[in-house]
Amino acid sequence: MKIETNVSVTFEGREEVDFLYTMATKTLERLCYANTIEGAALREKVNDFRQALEKSTRVGVLLLCALALPAAPLLSDGDETTSVGTVQTITPHPSWAAPIGGSSWISIAQTGWPLLTWLPSGTVVSFSEVFTLASMPSSATVSWAADDSASLWLNGSLVVAEAPMVGNGYSTCSDFAPTCRQHTSVDVLPWLLAGDNVIRFDVAQRGGWSFGLNYAVELTWLDDPPLPTPEPGTGLVVGVLVMVIFSGLYIPIIMYWKSATEKARQRVKSLRYTLEHISTHSLCMETRTVARKALEE
Repeated sequence: MKIETNVSVTFEGREEVDFLYTMATKTLERLCYANTIEGAALREKVNDFRQALEKSTRVGVLLLCALALPAAPLLSDGDETTSVGTVQTITPHPSWAAPIGGSSWISIAQTGWPLLTWLPSGTVVSFSEVFTLASMPSSATVSWAADDSASLWLNGSLVVAEAPMVGNGYSTCSDFAPTCRQHTSVDVLPWLLAGDNVIRFDVAQRGGWSFGLNYAVELTWLDDPPLPTPEPGTGLVVGVLVMVIFSGLYIPIIMYWKSATEKARQRVKSLRYTLEHISTHSLCMETRTVARKALEE
């Protein structure tokens, strides 16, 4: 595992260097390496990068203009709260759709495969989780599959009702032979709030057979500020490209800066706040193993 840097022009200045170092450190924390062996190794690389910056000769204000990290802050993983019993991850029934990357099928008992517990027909179990948004995303999608069927709620509002009856089954998942082979996806941006949000699925057992839920919330922010342009008399815009490589997984962090102006400082302030938007729950789930293997190479 390594951090590759291509620095065309670097700079000195305690405030700017500290800011860059903080951004790199926060990025590692967002990758869930804060308290891991992998995190310690990456942090050492970042420290080396900081020392290189401190030897430079240019003073500027860093503008973080693009942070290419996928955002999937919420996945079914057993951390939810439930109206009945305790949430647990389960082995999916062979007829169910494969879980969304990094997620798991969940239930309150082993109601997947093998089917060790039968929930009575008519049982409805709520699964909910709270997540926080520092600001509104540009897009938001919830994808889910449920056996037998489920309604989706956000912040107390019904987004999608339970699938309607079709014969002896449901249009999403049947009462008897499970047919949850595809996830349903819906745009939920109109129901989101800046601050705390509560997502809830009311999962219904209608046939007394297998039972479970799988879901993911995908959020995207596309409000990064434009690339900086030179102010009169301040010279050229320069930049840094930091590439974090996880054994083939490329996460580019493109950073630009220019001479200090009030406008630039305001952008930096805004971008510090923007970093708080980024949550990489699924990335954490998927890259820890990859990173560990890369360190061993």
